[in-house]
Amino acid sequence: MNPILRFLYFLFKVTVRTGARIYYPDTVVLNRERLRFKGPALLVSNHPNTLMDVLNTAAKVDEQVFFLANAGLFSTPFTNWLFNTLYCIPIQRPADTGGKPLQNDEAFARCDAFLAGGGTLYIAPEGGSEMERRLRPLKTGTARIGFSAESKADYALGLIIQPVGLSYGSFLHCGGRLVVNAAEPIRFADFREAYEKDPQGTVRDVTTLLENRLRDSLIDTTDATEDGLARGLESMLQHEEPLKGEARFRREKELTVRLADLHKAQPDAYADLLERAAVYFASGVRDITVKNGGGGHIVAAIAGFLPFLYGYLNHILPIGIPKWLAKKLNIYIGYTSTVKFALGALTVPLFYWLQTRLAAAYLPGYWWIVYLTSLPLSAWWLWRYNKILRLWRSERKWRGLSGGEREKMKATREDLAGLARRLMD
Repeated sequence: MNPILRFLYFLFKVTVRTGARIYYPDTVVLNRERLRFKGPALLVSNHPNTLMDVLNTAAKVDEQVFFLANAGLFSTPFTNWLFNTLYCIPIQRPADTGGKPLQNDEAFARCDAFLAGGGTLYIAPEGGSEMERRLRPLKTGTARIGFSAESKADYALGLIIQPVGLSYGSFLHCGGRLVVNAAEPIRFADFREAYEKDPQGTVRDVTTLLENRLRDSLIDTTDATEDGLARGLESMLQHEEPLKGEARFRREKELTVRLADLHKAQPDAYADLLERAAVYFASGVRDITVKNGGGGHIVAAIAGFLPFLYGYLNHILPIGIPKWLAKKLNIYIGYTSTVKFALGALTVPLFYWLQTRLAAAYLPGYWWIVYLTSLPLSAWWLWRYNKILRLWRSERKWRGLSGGEREKMKATREDLAGLARRLMD
């Protein structure tokens, strides 16, 4: 690769890694050693959060990553130049051709050459992005690309598929949880004999194996209703027995499995649980408020208001512009985090620099250093204070209920939490 492009890739990767640590501060990487592979690889992940999935996966590996991207992105001379320059290889999907036969011979040839040279190629095998905690059926393209490259090299490449499961605490908001779970790799050489006897069947078998390994590595719910129920019950369990990192992920994953089993084995009991949980969580009172019987967040809200105001005024432009544009562009909601993340990576350092230059012009001595240091701290408090405000609003709603209503909610919570605990036994 051109040394200039290699340097730009390095800068881009450092920026993404830094931004990801800020945007997803509670990130857990499981089986990290599997992401330290060498040699040719197809790096794949589930695809619920558009470009964020690509960045969160590629940024975790040491190898330089190229990307298989849908051909529609290359439709103009400028975007064709841009995405080819930015390490992308175009691939046609049925949605891109209007029902005409796919023409991917050139794309496969480029993939063959790239992988033969020891490259790492990212693929989203679901073929599209939907904002849900559910793995959709995989396309066979990943396996076909891999066998094409490996068979042409007489299986001397050592090519692998490295599956990565991504589980987001929130798809839309900064500050959420993210679990990046590297599953066991799949080696194409292990399927040589089977592929030479039955290419199409082996492609399907490898795709099924990949789907199973991805599903085992992430939170996979049946539908949006089950997902909402799982989130609610897991929050109850978290308030009862706080867990962190991998332990919390394992509990949440097991809970979704138990709920799916309950749905199949006892549909009436599942429907009753769903109905009671829907009424409980629709009240607008947060579970932690019900559990603790209210709290003193009004004191924290008053005490922290001035630091919040300082942070708010200093971040109206650096944070406000990406949020405003994410709404103004009227794009698919799944791109919200992508827009905020990408624009924030530009606006935050830019306005920090401009505001610090302004401070240096008006403040004496080295007070501009104090001001610059205060900016990221005030951004953290801005995020933290918003959580305090949400809890305070919840406590206000709680205090607005009658004594009988509060007792009823406590009893409902006790029943739901008990059911969640029994499900996990």
